[in-house]
Amino acid sequence: MQVLLANLQPLLSNRSLEWHQQVVAQGLLVRGLGKQLVARSDELICARRFHHRGSRHLGAVIGVELKKRLSMASRRQGEAEFYIFSLASFFPFLQVVTDMQRGGFVYWKRGDQDGRQLVYEKVLVGMDALYQFLRNAINKLPDNLGEDDGPKVVLPDELNDPPRCKLVESPKCTGHASELSLLEGPFFDGTIDDLDDFDLSCTLGRDQ
Repeated sequence: MQVLLANLQPLLSNRSLEWHQQVVAQGLLVRGLGKQLVARSDELICARRFHHRGSRHLGAVIGVELKKRLSMASRRQGEAEFYIFSLASFFPFLQVVTDMQRGGFVYWKRGDQDGRQLVYEKVLVGMDALYQFLRNAINKLPDNLGEDDGPKVVLPDELNDPPRCKLVESPKCTGHASELSLLEGPFFDGTIDDLDDFDLSCTLGRDQ
């Protein structure tokens, strides 16, 4: 974790961002479970305006989940945390899963198509690639994210590098935000470099 802080925290000083640990978000109803899921982010970058403990999830911009090993279960957890924090935050959200050795996975909403919100999973091979990706994402954030701009607060629906959108819940939602499959999977055996980027898709708040 100290290595992660050393690589990224200096980038936050000139922006209205803060680094927090063990931040909780909840609010996603999952079909078939009949209850809300709760997610806890190991490391979270959020807009400084939301620095109070009870509101940090509202300003979430980038979350990092630290794992001892990268597995299929890690990918499922990363996807689930992406949905939960994305719906809780006012901003387009990036979710990272890494073992701090081989690289990791990143999730974000890239757009909409045919009534579905498209969520993208990018595979980053090696820590150099992961750090460069996160540096680019942080450097492209507005300097005044979450701050007052005249009578309005800076709450963009879209952010750049990578281009991403705010995950939203349909106003017609009848209670179930999404259907997620949280299944255990086998551990990777060092073949993260054989994985390809791919698109996921989800329908949030669809009519029942």
